[in-house]
Amino acid sequence: DETLKLFAVTDLSQPFVREVLQDEILHLHGNFTGETAERLEVIFRHLGLQEDSLARLKSKRWHIVARGMRELAFMNVKEAIEPISHFLESKNEMLRYEARITTMKLKENDPLSFLDHEKGQLSEWDQSYIFTMLCKMPESSVPDFSRWIVSSNPTVVDFAIAMIGAFHQQQSVSKLLSMLEDSDETRRI
Repeated sequence: DETLKLFAVTDLSQPFVREVLQDEILHLHGNFTGETAERLEVIFRHLGLQEDSLARLKSKRWHIVARGMRELAFMNVKEAIEPISHFLESKNEMLRYEARITTMKLKENDPLSFLDHEKGQLSEWDQSYIFTMLCKMPESSVPDFSRWIVSSNPTVVDFAIAMIGAFHQQQSVSKLLSMLEDSDETRRI
């Protein structure tokens, strides 16, 4: 409360002041963890700076939209999941990429839910980055990849098989055995 009172004297109606303040809070947040980072998130929300990030999602410029997504993910703004989900099917590869990353950060209980509806091809780069992010998450956040073995998207299936092996998901062995009958030789191997 004491900290928030300090901001009461700042004129936040000026876009320049808001942007500088937002940039500083984001920069500080990157240098802290735990309670300090959480307090910065509270200040960010209290000052309404998440609204600026949400407004960026409506820009016609892809790099501004991507910036808004990164800010929302960084500051843990969970209510941004729905507006960001629209970008999971964007024609712009960078926006799809940012939307996936943001979804993974904000949906702790189901970080890979976007794979349920993935229509595009998951490139090796996409798969590598998703794997890297999963390795940084608590083990309890890593999903059971066998749910995607039946996906209609072949790259999602291949990724799921690779992740079952990478995370030693023994509970998926019975579903993996059914893949020995698959028509794709690479997948059988």
